[in-house]
Amino acid sequence: TTIPEDYPVNRILAGITITITDNDLEDNGNVTSAYVSQNSYNNTFGIVVTYEDGSVTAEIILHKPLDREEVPQYTFEITAVDGGSPPRNSTATVVVVVTDVNDNNPIFTSLDYAFQIQEDHPIGSVVGIVTAQDADEGINQQVKYTILSTSPLPSPFMLNDATGALTTVSVLSRSISTRYTLNIVAEDGGDPRLNGTSVISVLLLQPEIVTFQLDGKGFALGAQSTRVSANSFKQDVGLFANGPFSTPAGLTASYGTVRTLAVPLATALEPCTSIRATVLQQTVTYDTRSLTVILRVADETFSNLCQA
Repeated sequence: TTIPEDYPVNRILAGITITITDNDLEDNGNVTSAYVSQNSYNNTFGIVVTYEDGSVTAEIILHKPLDREEVPQYTFEITAVDGGSPPRNSTATVVVVVTDVNDNNPIFTSLDYAFQIQEDHPIGSVVGIVTAQDADEGINQQVKYTILSTSPLPSPFMLNDATGALTTVSVLSRSISTRYTLNIVAEDGGDPRLNGTSVISVLLLQPEIVTFQLDGKGFALGAQSTRVSANSFKQDVGLFANGPFSTPAGLTASYGTVRTLAVPLATALEPCTSIRATVLQQTVTYDTRSLTVILRVADETFSNLCQA
């Protein structure tokens, strides 16, 4: 039989009535006792036996509260004994399946989440992911994420209600705020709906600046950086650059080497001239961040190491 996990204690289980008969005569055919046997559930269930008009019936009664998350199914036997000599017995197996009731709140994996991103974090990129778990099953387990409030306003973030991914929806600026605090909620689909809350803290960092000193007075196609290590790019799978010029410098990462892909200007640049480019860096773990790269021209002999 099937019962919900909030079934009342000391109530007989509906739909289960066991009729006990013995075809022998006199005492040999009298059922003298019936009881729950082989019960490993600490007497969660018992039986109520009724003797009436020569017939014997047994009904199952719940003695202790149920918890589907602890025990989703009970299997036990009822034993009946006759009055013969020697007494004989018979058993019947009972299976009770406990169905889910929405009695567990979603719980976030952290009471507070702390994310750090650069001020020039691209719009639409993921800042971080929050996760809540619900011990129930089915629709009672399905969780929807929502931002309750953001400080300060307006909020530059959006929380995906299904995945818990926090993304940016507008340009960030440290001049507006260096830190945002978001109160979030995870609500399940049960009836009644239950929820859990958490807090997200997002810290805006100053954009990272990396300087590469390139050989010669201009940016020759394929020129290689020889002054600054590009080790931070070793795990890149994609690197794209945009500059303030009509033909911006292109950069690519290959085992820590940064090379120009195009000549940014038609004329050669004077020593210590700089080109600033914003670069999107995507790692093998698909985390995307941005940084500012300064391409700085050295003189022909590298005797003048240009300062930032």
